[in-house]
Amino acid sequence: MSERQTLLERFARARDYVFKDSTWHERYMLARDYAFKGSTRVAMAANVGMFFVTAGFFVWGSRLAIGQYGLEVFSPLNPMAWNPTHEMFGMVGPILDTFKTSAIALTLAVPPALGFAGFLSELCPRWLLRPLVAMQHALASIPGVGIGAIGAFTVLPFVTNHLGPELQSLFHNVPVMSSLVAGKLLRGGSILATGGMLAIMVFPTIANTFYKSFALAPPELRQTARLLGYTASEEFAKVFHFALPAVFGGISLGLGRALGETMATIMMIGNDHRISASIVTPGSTVATTVANEFPGIVDNALQLSGVMELALTLIGIAWVTSAVNDRLSNYLLKRNTLKPPSKQKGRIKRLLLSAGEGLTSRNALSPDVQPSVELQNVASIPPAATNAAIPMQPDSSTGGTVDREPPTERRSRAARPDALSAGMRKRYAGPCL
Repeated sequence: MSERQTLLERFARARDYVFKDSTWHERYMLARDYAFKGSTRVAMAANVGMFFVTAGFFVWGSRLAIGQYGLEVFSPLNPMAWNPTHEMFGMVGPILDTFKTSAIALTLAVPPALGFAGFLSELCPRWLLRPLVAMQHALASIPGVGIGAIGAFTVLPFVTNHLGPELQSLFHNVPVMSSLVAGKLLRGGSILATGGMLAIMVFPTIANTFYKSFALAPPELRQTARLLGYTASEEFAKVFHFALPAVFGGISLGLGRALGETMATIMMIGNDHRISASIVTPGSTVATTVANEFPGIVDNALQLSGVMELALTLIGIAWVTSAVNDRLSNYLLKRNTLKPPSKQKGRIKRLLLSAGEGLTSRNALSPDVQPSVELQNVASIPPAATNAAIPMQPDSSTGGTVDREPPTERRSRAARPDALSAGMRKRYAGPCL
């Protein structure tokens, strides 16, 4: 009798001892399995049904406007203005302003979110980590109307009174930038101020996603980087490369909130439907136009159909951006992270061997700084037979030696740990965990 059969028999005897009535237990397990399979299939059917019901509702509601105007409302060559009173439902202006506010928001929010997440994952002390994360979650929980009120009293006056005039005086002769800052500044609204407010709104969402993706990086990645003598920026670059698919996912979440935000945008954008390339003048996004037009619809079927078509356009934009991000994330996952475990282990082993070769071939650490246990274990690995000797020269600053490689060869931190400064040697000689 094999070991597997022996274990199975022991498990069967233990099960019979715990559950005296084996028939009842089998029925219970079978019912639970049926319940699990049924609930998952119902959830799948509900998800697919919601998708088709939502799409069908807006397509059916916008059939009158689509039948009368077709794709003319999307024509950028001869754009039609949005004026429901004269039965004109041009959507170029709201779509353009939506893209402008979202682009400004992501441009202002992504770099500080990346820096904040990098600090939390790489440099933040343990006693400060939880308060900063809690503060970030509290900022993300503020409703849009609250951030809109803050922006209307702070960001909007700053843009219309100070930043806008400075930009106009600075770029008035620049060919492309002059059109972006042209127009009359009004205190009632500004696309640039709306983008800044949206940046404040999407910043905690993007930063939280970045931080979670960096924290989920395998510990071996950081340990190997420290064994090789990487600096903090080089170590973060490796972690960022690993978490790149999740980074694009965080950007997609921020873009989705910026595209669909309504109340805060209404309070700051000015609700002007004129088509313009300027970012300092008032405007109107797709979401604000839909929200403003619904209360005025009474019995005008064509106007209702135009508003439904505009809402369908916003849903289409959100679906397209989500699909593009999904394809890009899958591509990055297949290219960067989805590798067989054997290849990952082989790569880490090669990195550790190279670190051991560099440490055994050079004994340049100062006497008062001793390597950690991990580094001593790696240093005990014999160097490869093909490792050619590299000429060494004395270093007056450390009392050791520094290798002098030819300028054509690429230098590596693992091949020259003695080239680090005294402070960096103290840091990387400590524990790797």
